[in-house]
Parts: sequence; structure tokens; C-alpha cells
Amino acid sequence: MSSLSSLQIKIRDIETAVDGILKSLNSVRDDMAELGGLSGAAAAVDFRKISAEAKHVKFGPHPIKKASRKEAEAYIDILLDILKLDDSAAEEKLIFIGSILSRSGYDRISLEERAVNVYTTERNEYLELYDKIPSGLRTVLLTDALITAHIGGSANDECARYLASLFDVFEIKDSDIKTYTSFAKAVLTRRNNMTAEDAANAEKLGNVRCYLSDEWQGYTKGLVVLVRLDTGREVTWFPNKGDKVRKGYTIAVINGQKVKTPMNGRFWRFFKNQEKTGVVAPEIFDEPKVREILFGEKIPQSGMNGGVSIGLFRFNRNHNIN
Repeated sequence: MSSLSSLQIKIRDIETAVDGILKSLNSVRDDMAELGGLSGAAAAVDFRKISAEAKHVKFGPHPIKKASRKEAEAYIDILLDILKLDDSAAEEKLIFIGSILSRSGYDRISLEERAVNVYTTERNEYLELYDKIPSGLRTVLLTDALITAHIGGSANDECARYLASLFDVFEIKDSDIKTYTSFAKAVLTRRNNMTAEDAANAEKLGNVRCYLSDEWQGYTKGLVVLVRLDTGREVTWFPNKGDKVRKGYTIAVINGQKVKTPMNGRFWRFFKNQEKTGVVAPEIFDEPKVREILFGEKIPQSGMNGGVSIGLFRFNRNHNIN
């Protein structure tokens, strides 16, 4: 593990256009008053209001729902430590952290009690806290840490150093850090307009699908599954099999609900294993390639390099995010 003194990290500019998590997540009123920051035991914060607003954050169920209570508390404490180090946009950060509890079914853990604990405890060494995080939650923790730190804009130097310690303790490679920062940036700045690159980053990281918008939940290996129904349900298809489609095109209607594609590509539909499946794949994917991805059907090698390139912005332990 490298020395923290060598980690001259300045995690910066996760798009300063971020006006705060409430706008980014489309979940909280624009006119919410911003706190000047938490101090002391955080007793001045209206945690009832924060808890109520946290329930309206529109992300999927959080993976800590499978953690033990002690693991979940350690998880929340790490995020609150970030707030303690950088209390800008304090209320928005607390709402985001509170949403993790509400989305995981851990409402019985009091955010206020955890905040009081963090704010009244001097913690010079964080390794003991890190060790309580199971390996299966570390990916989403690092993602949540980046999101928390950049709600409202750039993280300060002390907070950036803390983030560096997290990535260092969990032994994350620089090349993988780029994927984390790119995905966190997408969550904060364009959650309702994500791209195939964002979905590919989520797939690479694993365990962060709760932050993908609904239309990308079926993303796998470059294509996106948009319809998967058993044979007893009716669906009206609009494109023909193999047709090219543009982003936003309605590919199907199910019970009066339109299903639109989030990306350009080629439409394919299948009836297999008692299921009706509709997908949009990159145009370079032919039907055998799609079948191989969906159903594991082997196809002869054709020399085709299908897939979606991942656009990343630069980040390492010695430089800023660009």
C-alpha cells in the first residue's frame, strides 16, 4: 500500500454545473434552504425534514440492504466522515446519505444518531472502519463516497485526501479509478440522460445498478434488454426484426405503456425459453452475436469486435479529474 503522503490527490470538478443533489437527482425542491454546514453534535439540523426528503430520492434499492446492521452503520459513518471534512451543501449531502438508508430498508438506523457519533468522535485512523465493509459493498461505497464528496461542486483538499485513502486501502488500480469517477459524474450530472458508456461503466464496476436509470437496467455486454415477458403476456412490436432504430424510438407497447430505446442501434426480438425478449444492440452486432450474449449460443469466430467503447475522463492519484 502506498503512503498517503504520496497521494497528492485533488479530486476536482465533477462538473461544477452540479447545482446540488436535489437538482441532479430530480428529487427535492429547488427552493430548499442550504445549511451553512454541520458543527458540533449536528443537533441544529432538522433530521425529520431530511429523512422525509430522502424518501423521495429516485434511485433503486441500495445494496447495503444485504449487510448486517454493524456493516451498514460503518458504511454510513464513512460517508458522514466525508461530510464532516467538507460540509458544503451539507443538507443535500445528508439527504443523499439518508436515501441510502431508506432505499435499503435500514430506516431503523438513525441518521441523526450516526451523525452525532461521527461529529463527536475523533478518528485519526480509519482502517478499523474500513475493515468493517464487506468486499461486496466496496464498489458501491467508493461510488457513494465520490457522489457525496462532489454534491454541490468540488471536494476540498482534506476531503480529496480522505477519498484517496479509501481507494488506496481497497487497492483500486488507477485504470479502475477512472471508471469510478466517470460513473459518479454521470450519476450527478445526467442521471436522466445516461449513455451506453455509463451503463458499460456500471456493468464493469458491478453492484451499482441502483444508480442506472430504468431504461438501462437491462444493459449487458453492449446491448440493452428492453422487453422480457413470459409467453402469456401481450406485447405489440413496432420495428421489424433487424430494423435500425434511433434513441427514443418506441419499440413496443405493453399494457398501454410505451417502451423506448435509450440508444441508437438495431432491434432484435426473440421467443425462447418461454419468454419474449426485445433488445437493441449496436448495429455491428448481427443476430448470432446477440443470441450468443443473451442465450449463450456459441457462434463461429467471425473476427467481429463488437462492443461499446467507454469514454473516461482522466483521473489518477496525482492529478485532478478532467
